[in-house]
Amino acid sequence: MTKNVQKAKLRDMSKLDPDQPIHSIGAVERRTGIKADLVRAWERRYGAVVPKRTETDRRLYSESDVRRLTLLREATRLGHRISHIARLADEQLELLLKPATATTDLTKVLGVRPELEDRLASGLAAIKSLDSSGLQREMARASFSLSRVALVEELLVPLLEQVGLGWLHGTISPAQEHMATAAIRSFVAGFLQVPASAKGPVIVITTPAGQLHELGALLAAAMAAAEGWRVVYLGPDLPTTSILQAAQQAEATAVAISITYPEASPNLLNEIASLLSSLEGCHCIAGGRGSVILEPLEAAENLTIVRGMADFQEVLSSVAASQSTESS
Repeated sequence: MTKNVQKAKLRDMSKLDPDQPIHSIGAVERRTGIKADLVRAWERRYGAVVPKRTETDRRLYSESDVRRLTLLREATRLGHRISHIARLADEQLELLLKPATATTDLTKVLGVRPELEDRLASGLAAIKSLDSSGLQREMARASFSLSRVALVEELLVPLLEQVGLGWLHGTISPAQEHMATAAIRSFVAGFLQVPASAKGPVIVITTPAGQLHELGALLAAAMAAAEGWRVVYLGPDLPTTSILQAAQQAEATAVAISITYPEASPNLLNEIASLLSSLEGCHCIAGGRGSVILEPLEAAENLTIVRGMADFQEVLSSVAASQSTESS
């Protein structure tokens, strides 16, 4: 193809209506780098984009859809949960990708409730001042006015996202990030000291071997406890054989695992596949920014990959309802 023909094609493409549905899901996968199954999951669960359908029920996407999916991909790579950002406008997503949003402006971008903006700002200020006690006080004050679910979903998760984005852009130092993690870990661990309902279903929560970052697992444990589950929290870095043993001993209804850095566990996919095949009558829930590595296993009936705490909460309710139906 000559350069003149190529330029002519590019000119023709530039004249296309950006909202005209012309791209197959395969083309979208190639252009955005997002697997087709994940694109469909983002549509189904979060309404990230709404493709047109042909008479034969094939999906067709516009240039605007491709651009939006690309923005969402970049934002999730920065650590933002798709459940938080899927319904943001494109302009908000663009703002989210700018280094400046590592500040408290992120609260406005993410649509945080106005009454929580001050709490988030105060929490971030305490982190930047290395004021662990101040951060603990802000979390304690919030716990008096928020349910535990709201506290985790609307305060702690956005706060951690701000810290993560700030660390990425250099506005949060490693020392500040470590202090914040330690303070939040200590605060959330207190939730698990409250006696659980004797009638609630059992969930085992941990991180697989090589996954040393446990904060996501702890937040999941707090959420599960708030939803009435009896939580068996095992801490981080546990081999799948030990996870299976604990699930069997506890007669667990579900196992939840948090994955942050899959590259730290080279054989993780095979290990989780083996775990799934051995978990009889027990559902596995995987979350964390590294859980996308498990997408090849999503066809397994006893695995659900969640993208955020709201998603996790919905799955907990669904699994608990299923167990209640089976036992009645």
